[in-house]
Amino acid sequence: MGSNLYRLKYLGLEHRIELVECDLQDLSQVIKIISGYQPGIFKPGGKLSFPIIPSNPLDHSVQYHSVLNILEAIRLINPSIRFYQASTMKCMAG
Repeated sequence: MGSNLYRLKYLGLEHRIELVECDLQDLSQVIKIISGYQPGIFKPGGKLSFPIIPSNPLDHSVQYHSVLNILEAIRLINPSIRFYQASTMKCMAG
């Protein structure tokens, strides 16, 4: 994760943002992190780890399940938290 912080450093944001690793498929971890930090805006990071047309349809379910867990945690903890999801068209393929 550390080697990807150069963009935050360039923008002068490296001390204003804390990156936290979490298994987004584990709702209890997501709830714990959102409860502990109470972010104003929650933007999950991630990487596209499957080809445009995945050989395993479950690859898509990982992406969807993660977003659903985040939204459910926000709904339970503080619905005023804003959620930002940036996706590529590749995430919708299949």
